[in-house]
Amino acid sequence: MVRELFDLYLEHRSLLAVAKHVNARGWRRKSWFTNAGVRRTGTRFEKVYLQRLPINPLYIGQVTLHDEVYPGLQ
Repeated sequence: MVRELFDLYLEHRSLLAVAKHVNARGWRRKSWFTNAGVRRTGTRFEKVYLQRLPINPLYIGQVTLHDEVYPGLQ
């Protein structure tokens, strides 16, 4: 999904267009459980969430360990 999001951005050159595109596909963000066991379902994609992708070290092939960032293996 992350790779597809990057590809869509390269195609459309607009985070808003990407968000509209993936929401039209029915994609949702990650679902999770709170510490109390309550399920939080994934929400629709918004521009602000897509802005965070390119700065997340994990999604650009890097690994973080003890506040140090290292290149990942390919």
